[in-house]
Amino acid sequence: MLAIAGAVLAAQKGDPVVIPANAAAWAVLSAFGFGGFLIALPEAVERGGTAWALVDARLAVVVLLVAGALVLRAPMTAAPRALLTL
Repeated sequence: MLAIAGAVLAAQKGDPVVIPANAAAWAVLSAFGFGGFLIALPEAVERGGTAWALVDARLAVVVLLVAGALVLRAPMTAAPRALLTL
């Protein structure tokens, strides 16, 4: 409960303290996600080893980043040909 309160307080804006509803919701969702990850990580290490726990964690990050990119649909600012040089 203390972590959720801290996350909501970190989401505040402005000199007179204003906590937007969407910022508080994202803070609570992040706190639950991070807490769930910390609870599940030791179990994953016990069952599959450290390497598989790290693979699972990285895979979850990639899935969340792709899902966020698909939801936000941010336009690409660089031409696709310019990405080949990277």
